[in-house]
Amino acid sequence: MKDHTLCKEGIIRAITDTEFVVETMQSSACSGCRAKTLCSMDRKSELMRIPRCAEDEAFAIEDQVHIKIASSAGAKAVIWGYLFPLLVLVITLFTVYTFTHNDLISVFVALACTAFYYLILNRLNKKIAKKIVFYLTKL
Repeated sequence: MKDHTLCKEGIIRAITDTEFVVETMQSSACSGCRAKTLCSMDRKSELMRIPRCAEDEAFAIEDQVHIKIASSAGAKAVIWGYLFPLLVLVITLFTVYTFTHNDLISVFVALACTAFYYLILNRLNKKIAKKIVFYLTKL
């Protein structure tokens, strides 16, 4: 079995042939947190659609479950979402500045390249989502 990290707890609300619909609940630790609106935990609940796989246990509607994700997926998300765009921004900024010696042009080109990177990342969303697999275990 792969190394998993606990992501959230939830309740199965619907089961189809291809996926589970799980309602995730706000953690009790979030209730007193001042920064909960920044991490999007200000909502009481949220529905997640988790694809079924062959190794899933027998689940029923209203079962309480842990939603787990491979620990390497979090690191990949940080790299693709934060590290690579930062590198694109910095490398583009210094490269364009080397050729133009104009701060304003360098900043706009660097921001445009970073926006283009995020556009490409958005287009590849479904392909990336297939590589990130969630697992359910009963509570």
